[in-house]
Amino acid sequence: MSARALARPAPRGARELLRDLAALALGEGVAKLAGFAAFAYLARTLSAAHYGAVELASAITMLFFLVVDFGFAPIGARELAADRSRARWLAAAIPTLRLALALASIACIALLSLLLDQPAETRAFVRWFGLSLIAAPWVLNWLFQGLGQMLTVAIAQALRMLGFAALVLVLVRGDAALGAVAAAEIGSVVLLALYYLAMQTRAVGPPRLERDLVGLGRLLREAAPVGASRILWALSQYGGTLVVASLAPAAELAWYGAAHRLAIALGGFVQLYHFNLFPTLVEAARGPSERLREFLTPQLRASGWLAAFGGVFAAAFGAPLCALVYGAPFARSGDLLAWLAWSLAAALVGSHARFVLLATGRQRAELAANAAGAAVALLGALALVPAFGTRGAALAVVAGALAVWATAHGIARRAGLALPSLVALVRPALAAAAALAALAWLPVAGQLAWSASVVAAFALAAPLVDPALRADLLRLARTRGAPG
Repeated sequence: MSARALARPAPRGARELLRDLAALALGEGVAKLAGFAAFAYLARTLSAAHYGAVELASAITMLFFLVVDFGFAPIGARELAADRSRARWLAAAIPTLRLALALASIACIALLSLLLDQPAETRAFVRWFGLSLIAAPWVLNWLFQGLGQMLTVAIAQALRMLGFAALVLVLVRGDAALGAVAAAEIGSVVLLALYYLAMQTRAVGPPRLERDLVGLGRLLREAAPVGASRILWALSQYGGTLVVASLAPAAELAWYGAAHRLAIALGGFVQLYHFNLFPTLVEAARGPSERLREFLTPQLRASGWLAAFGGVFAAAFGAPLCALVYGAPFARSGDLLAWLAWSLAAALVGSHARFVLLATGRQRAELAANAAGAAVALLGALALVPAFGTRGAALAVVAGALAVWATAHGIARRAGLALPSLVALVRPALAAAAALAALAWLPVAGQLAWSASVVAAFALAAPLVDPALRADLLRLARTRGAPG
């Protein structure tokens, strides 16, 4: 394909955008179902200590995967959206930088494994699992996002986890099979990289590495703020897992890891909401200050009620949900999921302020918010886990999410950005407190029928308790772009 052809992005109308969104949603849905199936099988096959080792290795590898990514994905996709003739250079430059980061990350994982207060078997497993990062440079979702080929990305989403699930089912046969889990992880990531390399060869040419040190340095500097922000976010999310691994019994890591995996999976939908909202938010932020406030007010109220509903739902059904997914012994993870759900609630509501900072070009301010969240989450975990165990780790994640929200909101306010009043969140917060009290204190608390009644009553009462909610929902349903 010629550079000239690549430089002419085909315009996409509403039908194409809807088609691409549906493809991505389907790919993500298949990936999540396959991932849940694989980890549910592992939870039922491995001992609690070995399953905890899987969650620990997965958390460490995910943390370092974001180091390898280092913000290149959004930078690369943005550059391609503006000029597709750069596709071939970027397809060489980004994997080159990522390869260097991957080799450094594998070395760091090996060193970190030696410092973990875990059995030798677990430390060796962490090292083997981390070797999957060697294929991470060629996870090219950003390339096909920038080229507008969302179907390629959707297939890759499903392929990665379907491959992992299939390899787990074939290779893992008994509790002493940690090596097989590592092989499944490495194999599935290699399969994903090979798929992307085949698609790259068809779209922009065969894979190669870039030797232009000046261009590589410029790209690295441009991606650095985004990369640092994503790494700090990962620390706030996965730091608690490392603290639990260091300070809590091995079995406790399994209960916490199971709940945390469910929370992270649900958090993907929170990210999807803000990803879809962002382009319209950028348009609203370019107008008068009142335009931004009018645009965000119904978003804040609706997301506030949804966040409150999610917290109540997790409190009511966390234990049976974890038992259903992972097996009866993991019902004890439900209490942790009930706490972690409030970190999702804080992210759903609080990320409006964070994305306003991004929409107005304040990337360093957004980085500061994530830095505050990471500091609070890590220090909180170190302080709370010795006293409260895994519940302390969950509380630290919630505190970190609240710190990100508070910092981003405060910076945006000081910058004169017209954010909506937080008064809109008072009613959903009070309604959630009443529902949680009903679940915890009444004599029938804990029964599924009563829990379902409380959750249903909360949902039905929302438009009655907050009459403005109905009007805001209708307004959002009619909105097709930024308010005029």
